[in-house]
Amino acid sequence: MKRPVLILSVVACLAILAFWLLQSTWRKNRSNHVQLPAEDQVTSILAWTDDHRDDIGAAPLSEFSIGQEYVSVVLNAFSPAERFDNPSLANEKTLGHLIISNKDGARNAVDFFWSGNNRLCFTINGHSFVRGGEYKPIDKGGAFIDESLVLYNILRAIKQEQQGQKGTDLERQIQYLKRSKGEIPP
Repeated sequence: MKRPVLILSVVACLAILAFWLLQSTWRKNRSNHVQLPAEDQVTSILAWTDDHRDDIGAAPLSEFSIGQEYVSVVLNAFSPAERFDNPSLANEKTLGHLIISNKDGARNAVDFFWSGNNRLCFTINGHSFVRGGEYKPIDKGGAFIDESLVLYNILRAIKQEQQGQKGTDLERQIQYLKRSKGEIPP
């Protein structure tokens, strides 16, 4: 009677050990950071935004190609990207979408969401991320910004500039993002 109980106990311990080893290996291989392609590896970025006439008075932008001169600006908004396990992100209001194509043929589908006065929240190929690094006020009064709206405004200004419109607020939006990331002082 003692022998079957002992064997069963050993098998159970081995199963628990195997599960623990698999789990720890999976966690070790699952990086908290993702590397979006370097600027020189990007062949194209397609972007479009959703309809937000009811909440911020902005009509949707139809799909457009981001010019190579703006690729670094767009990629900078997402870096460094850190995993952000937030299942409720799927319930947030989507502001815009990008398809980033690389020289190696890989394509990354990026959606970004309304995140309030917070760092940029987004998904890459369905996995949730947040822009990592510092999150700083943009002025000396201590005001923080909604980085998702800044990216939204950057995309709108890029499309306007590509259509030849003058007087866009692209540079101001880029400065907001740099201040929010702590790259330049308020």
